[in-house]
Amino acid sequence: MTYTIPKHFNHNSIDDFLIKFGDVFFKINKAEKEITVNSSNNHTISVIGLVLLYKWMDFASKKKCFDSPTLLLFEENNILSSLDKYDFWDLIKGLFGEISKREEQKIYESLKVRQENNLIIAPQPMIRGNSLTRDNLHKI
Repeated sequence: MTYTIPKHFNHNSIDDFLIKFGDVFFKINKAEKEITVNSSNNHTISVIGLVLLYKWMDFASKKKCFDSPTLLLFEENNILSSLDKYDFWDLIKGLFGEISKREEQKIYESLKVRQENNLIIAPQPMIRGNSLTRDNLHKI
């Protein structure tokens, strides 16, 4: 089965993403084989798209939905640079076992609150460790 990332993955394509990728919630502990996530059709991806894609992969990984899935990412559509810009790339490598749990934890701990396009991204480890006040958010 192939999951294809939406052409323009932003707030307008959340419904499309959930329709196409939502069956993962019915695949817990199925360890399905021959699964591919393909970005060849993608032209743009917003930070919302990145968060949804990462959380989908995180869920699928932790719930053992797939066995050795293939992730096809193409630099032509800037998805790799976007994943790297927002620190998702190293976290994705952690999902695929390419970095140690200790390295993955360090990445989580180093994530910073970001604001882009009227959207605030506040990683949970920061929420637990720091109070996010109005003054703190204005320092972003």
